[in-house]
Amino acid sequence: MADQVHVLLERARDVLLHAEQRRELDRARAPDEDPHRIEARMTAAEAAFQDGLRRLDVGELMPAYDAFSRASTLSPSEGVYLAHQAWTSFMLGDGDQEVTDRAIEELKTATEQSPRAEEAHVFAGLMYEKRGDKEEAARCFRRALLANPDSVRALRALRALTPAPERKSGFFGLFGN
Repeated sequence: MADQVHVLLERARDVLLHAEQRRELDRARAPDEDPHRIEARMTAAEAAFQDGLRRLDVGELMPAYDAFSRASTLSPSEGVYLAHQAWTSFMLGDGDQEVTDRAIEELKTATEQSPRAEEAHVFAGLMYEKRGDKEEAARCFRRALLANPDSVRALRALRALTPAPERKSGFFGLFGN
């Protein structure tokens, strides 16, 4: 629970500190809109997002996509919601190039909206890797690590792309072949 609160506070801080995201938030909120309606919409978006995560965890891709889409519609400036929508779309597309291209574009938008959202960078890296663009994939994984240096998923993916150094034979590699 404390982790979830921390993540939500970080997202709110990001939105408030980034001028473009703040303008988007202000545009999304009508000047006369009831604060309770805003809170209800944000709560519904988070509930839809959590539902999407649960469904994604059990492999229910279409319901997960629907839930992430609902979250993105309710909170269009939340890049994490859009990132998960794009990732799920990519998985549903099963390698279709047009779907992959569209998902990557959505991830670019998601990283602009939420630059510290490691998931968006990891998802983009995985898509570029699948596409065969290992250099761009590695860049995305590095960006994920900048967003969250503790990202196990990004670190593993980056290591998988980087060939291991050759080992020297002999006693600890000290005495040659």
